[in-house]
Amino acid sequence: GWDDPEVALGYGNMALFSHGLQHNRRALNYVQRAEYLLHLICGPNHPDVAALYINTAVIHLDLGHVKTALRYLHRALQINETVLGPEHLSTATTYHATAVALSMMGAAPLASKNE
Repeated sequence: GWDDPEVALGYGNMALFSHGLQHNRRALNYVQRAEYLLHLICGPNHPDVAALYINTAVIHLDLGHVKTALRYLHRALQINETVLGPEHLSTATTYHATAVALSMMGAAPLASKNE
């Protein structure tokens, strides 16, 4: 049913697939559906929500929406640090994605701090 986490993850995968095909509007629609379902099923502070936020940030980075991407990355980092801890691989991945976004903004000193 709709309340199965696999459904939400499927929407997330469809978002990435659509993004790969450069159907960005469709990708963002899938992301919104996935986020809505994950919030209902898992709650807003679940690692799967953080992973979706990282993927959402990547889509926004490719569209040139760096500030929007940074907002998603910030929220993903909050979730990952709180739930998984600062030493977890997912937290490190979030720091790396944040460094990439900051370097795209031309904020190299901040980027190297996050790397």
